[in-house]
This record gives sequence, C-alpha cells and structure tokens, in this order.
Amino acid sequence: MSDFSVELEGERIADRRTKAYFREVYSSYVAGNHRSAAVMLWSVVVCDVLFKLDELRYAYADATAINILDEVTNMQAQAPTSPEWELSLIERAHKETNLLDAGEYQGLVALQRQRHLSAHPVLTGTYELYEPSREAVRAAIRHALEALLTKPAFMSKKAFDALTEDLELVRDTLPDEQAFRRYLDAKYLSKLRAPTEDQVLRSMWRLVFKVVDPRAETNRIVNFRALRAMVDRRPETVVALVQKDRDYFSNVAPSDSTLGALAGLLGYHPKIFSILTEAAKTLLHANADKDDKLALSWFLRPNMQSHLAKLLELAQAGALKVNVKTFEQLYAACADPAERAAARLVAIELYVRAGSYDTADRSFELVRSHVDECEASELQRLLQGAEQNDQAHGRGRARADHALVKTMCERVIGAGFDSTPYPKMVASWT
Repeated sequence: MSDFSVELEGERIADRRTKAYFREVYSSYVAGNHRSAAVMLWSVVVCDVLFKLDELRYAYADATAINILDEVTNMQAQAPTSPEWELSLIERAHKETNLLDAGEYQGLVALQRQRHLSAHPVLTGTYELYEPSREAVRAAIRHALEALLTKPAFMSKKAFDALTEDLELVRDTLPDEQAFRRYLDAKYLSKLRAPTEDQVLRSMWRLVFKVVDPRAETNRIVNFRALRAMVDRRPETVVALVQKDRDYFSNVAPSDSTLGALAGLLGYHPKIFSILTEAAKTLLHANADKDDKLALSWFLRPNMQSHLAKLLELAQAGALKVNVKTFEQLYAACADPAERAAARLVAIELYVRAGSYDTADRSFELVRSHVDECEASELQRLLQGAEQNDQAHGRGRARADHALVKTMCERVIGAGFDSTPYPKMVASWT
C-alpha cells in the first residue's frame, strides 16, 4: 500500500475522534518516526474499539457491548497502571462480537507486541532501542485500517441483523426512494467492504425471496427496496455472485409475494434470469400471469417488443391490470422510441377499455405521465376509444384530464385537428 493510499483509507474512518487520532499515526509514519507510529497506532485501535462499543451501548442498547465495557472498566479500576485490560478488550471484541474475525484479531495481537517493543526500553545486543521497519509499520497501519478502523460500529452487532432491524424501524418513514437510498448508503452500504456486502446481499436475497413468516411478509417491501439498491450499486458483481452459486440464489419460496418481488427485481436486472435454475424459472413463468406481475415479466420473452405486443393483446381483451408504479418501471425499461410508443399504446388501451369510472380514473394516470410524448396516431386512438366508452368520457375527472388531451392534440396535430367526430369528448372537456 502506498503512503497516498494509507492517507485515503484514513479518510474513510467514520468516527471523528478515531480519525483525528489516526492523523498522529500517519504524520509520525510519514516523518519516519516509526516507533512513535506503532505506539500511537495501538492506542488508536484500543480507543476505536471502545468508541464502537459505546455507540452500540447507546444507539442499540447492545447487551454484549454493555457487558464488555463494564468488565474492562472494572479491570482498569482494579489495576490502573496495568495494560492487561487493553488486550482483553480486543480479545473479547473478537470472541463475543462480529467485529473481528480470527485473522483480523491475530493481526492486532501482533500490533500489540510491536507496540510493547516500541514503547519500552528493551535494548538490543548493541544497546540500541528497538526500531520497527517502515514496511512493518506500514503493514500494521494497513491491517488496523482494514480490520477495524474503517468498519462501522454496527458490524460489531452483526451487519445483517443491524440493517434489517433498522429497515423495520424506518419502513414507513422514508417512502421517497431517493431519500431512502441516501439514508441506506450513508448509514450502511458506503461503509461495507465488498466481502461483507456480498454476505449481506446473500442474506437479504434469502429474506426477500425465501422467508415467508409474518415478520418477513410485513417487511418484504422495505427489504426488497434495500436489496434492489444493493444490486443497483454493483449489477455486474451481483450477476457474478449468482453465477457462482445458482442453487442458492434460485431457492425461492413459491408464494405470490416472493415470486412477485423476484419478478420485480428481474425486471430491473433481466440478466439474472438467464442464470437461475430451471426450477426458479418454472415458478416465475407460472406466476407471471397474476395481476401486475405479467407487465414486469419482459425477461420471459425474446425481447421487449414481443412483450409489449402481448400486453397490448391482453389490454384489448380486457385481461390486463397495471398500476402506475408498475407501468413506470415498464416504461423506464423501454430502450428506444419504438418501445416507448408501444408502451404508451398499452396505457391508452387500458384507459379506453376501462370497465368502471374508478378503473378509468386509475388508468388515465398511466396516460397522463407520458401524454406529452404521444404522436398523432396515438392521440387519435385515445380520442376514438374514449369517445366510445362512457366510463372514460362520462366520469367526473374527465373534464380536467381531457382538457390535457385536447391541448396535446392541438399541439401535435396542429391546424389539422378536427374534433367534430368526437362530440362526447368535446363535451367532456368543455
């Protein structure tokens, strides 16, 4: 690791106190004061563990953190000049929390030995004080950063448990997707290293697509939002993860909620579908015709155009239901103007064939968001279809909605726009 990289990693330290202390380590290292750097680095490690446990105590009421802090405080009180509590603190953080694995713990034990040699007047055979090499100190700094200092406190509690418990608490607080993702990234995802994020993603995948107990059902939507954010962050990495363990990622529960959620994710990331086992694909095919799931299941067809053609056929037969959120996801996946035009025709067909005022109100919302993109032929179909459907032109909200249609017709068709063939539509917007 280069000096510059050490400096950048130091900026990833979350706790402001640890970051300030680490600057002393780094400045000593750069200046060539390797003995001082090693001594200070151990102090920073001990303080950072205390800071993390203290945060867990107050932020999460973590019983393990409280117990460790109480016991090391007693050890220090009974022997104020003894440093034994420091190594005991690191050992317990390793054994009783998820903060340090075996390799990380052993690396910090080695740092404690190096600190001991550097801090005490242990003389060599030539009566020279021990001086750790630049390479040894650099390696110790790197290990401390990666094993501990840049980790968030919630890792001590177990990353996945901390994440899911927090998601449950904010489930109804952050309905806005951008705000939700900013919160998720700032508090969790930006602090996870790739191996840990991979494990959290695997666990979240199982929770969203496999677990069907009451708590999982209640939190499936918010957990899905978090999972999708994780996949969106690293789509190619996730594809590779699924490829390496197809059986794990294909093991999904055959329920409407789990398969609907999986179809929703595959709608955004269709590459994953081709990797899944035939068992998972069969379940998805069987579930695709239910409610809104069909509209999201374009990954089941050769291409988007063939999928939209099927949706149009179903809409014309009155056999398709699509809500606004689903339609917007479908529309966002359309890759070119032709696909977007085909999607708009699906929305128009759903509106002009609505079987009730309420259905017409809901269906027009699909049209409204993209009516300003409609071409003349699409507007003509909208006028013709709504003219023939009392549920469309006779509803209470038709006046405002159809005034928008009239404006678009005048803009797109221009002087050639003739409204006389549509007297009921004219009556609805006047």
